[in-house]
Amino acid sequence: MLPHALKLASSRIGHRPRSFVMHLFHHLLASPIGNIVITTDGDDVAHAVTLEERAADLPKLLTRLYGSHTVQAAPAPGVAAQALTRYFDGELTALADIAVARPGNALQRQVWSALRDIPPGIVTHYGALAQTLSITDRGAAWKVGQANAANPIAIVVPCHRVIGKNGMLTGFAWGVARKRWLLLHEGADLSDGASLLLPGF
Repeated sequence: MLPHALKLASSRIGHRPRSFVMHLFHHLLASPIGNIVITTDGDDVAHAVTLEERAADLPKLLTRLYGSHTVQAAPAPGVAAQALTRYFDGELTALADIAVARPGNALQRQVWSALRDIPPGIVTHYGALAQTLSITDRGAAWKVGQANAANPIAIVVPCHRVIGKNGMLTGFAWGVARKRWLLLHEGADLSDGASLLLPGF
C-alpha cells in the first residue's frame, strides 16, 4: 500500500477548474546515469522525472497531462531531489519519501501504484504484474506494458523493475544500459540469461 500522504497527493490531480494553471518547478540533479530533471509542484509532489537529454519532450508531456501550466527553475532542492540523491548514494528506500502525482487513466494509475509496491532489488514481468492486478483479459501483459511505458515519473515510480518474461531487460525509455545499472544498483540478481552481456555505465 502507498503511504496515506502519497495517496492524498495523487488524489488532488484531476479535480481542478478549467481556469486552473499548474505552477511547476524543475530541479536538475547530477546522477551516475546522467543529469536528471525532476518536475514538482509547490507542495513538492513529483509530476515528472526524466533525463536532461530528453527534457525537450517535457513541455509537450506536461501540456498533455495538465493543460495550462508554468515552469521555472526551483529555488532550492526539494524533498524529491534530496531523496533521489540519497537513493543514488545507496539509500534505496529513500524513493518512498517522494510524493507523486498520478494523472493517467484508471489502468495507468493502477499499474503505477503497483510499481511502487515492488521493493528495490526485486524484478517482475508484465504478465505477473497483470495477474497481481487481476487483469486477465486478452492482451493483459501488453496493456500493463503500455501503462508501464507511459509512466512519466521514472525511477520514483520504478518501471525499471519490470522485465521481459524471458529475463531480458526490455521496455525502458532511458535505454537498456541504464535499466541494467539501476537494477544492479538496487541489488537485483541479473545472473540469468543474456542480460549481463549488456553494456553498463
